[in-house]
Amino acid sequence: MLIEHSIKIKELNLSKKDIYISMGYRNDAPDNEIIKLIDSTLKEISEITIVRYMYFISEVQILSETDIKIGENIFSLGRKIGPYLEGIQKACLYVSTAGKEFDEYLGNLKKSGDIMKEFIADSIGTVLAELSSSIIANELEKSYNMKVSSPYSPGYCGWDIKEQKKFFSLFPDKPCGITLSDSFLMFPIKSVSGFIGLGNNSFNRPKHCDLCNNLQCFKRRATN
Repeated sequence: MLIEHSIKIKELNLSKKDIYISMGYRNDAPDNEIIKLIDSTLKEISEITIVRYMYFISEVQILSETDIKIGENIFSLGRKIGPYLEGIQKACLYVSTAGKEFDEYLGNLKKSGDIMKEFIADSIGTVLAELSSSIIANELEKSYNMKVSSPYSPGYCGWDIKEQKKFFSLFPDKPCGITLSDSFLMFPIKSVSGFIGLGNNSFNRPKHCDLCNNLQCFKRRATN
């Protein structure tokens, strides 16, 4: 059964700290002038943007330490993700987006030449798109009384981005208004896809960012 929701930004538990991290601030907050600009940009975005997400639950078959089968599709997740899915019984596949309204807003900022405001808006859009994975995980824990894994997405952690095509074949056409390009990129641009494992026992979780080599990720943390 497909579940689809839309949420206004004011209804989200949006952390200003996540926005700061997305902008590149780690331990320090921006100065007061930047914070004012963040607040005003967030207010504008909140008036036009609705976060949309869709997901469904499927049985999953473990074929090997790297491969799983969902429906008739075999996904090769790679050797990095596999060890963190031990005990998986079901999989939640999801997509989410900040929507075309946000794309239009960001496009207008680019035309205006306001580079700082464009950068702030882009950072907010990243946080909005990513936030849905936490929302979905909370819904799953409440509805299914099962443990959930970390979310994993095609194109990250060694999972080939080309598998986006198989991933999207499991959803209706243009889920939440999202389309997939020939190069496997999603539009609107602030969209994410991924899956969360479910099982009766707790999943091992990556320590900090040991699992991923994406040095540009806004959530990346230094490891010892």
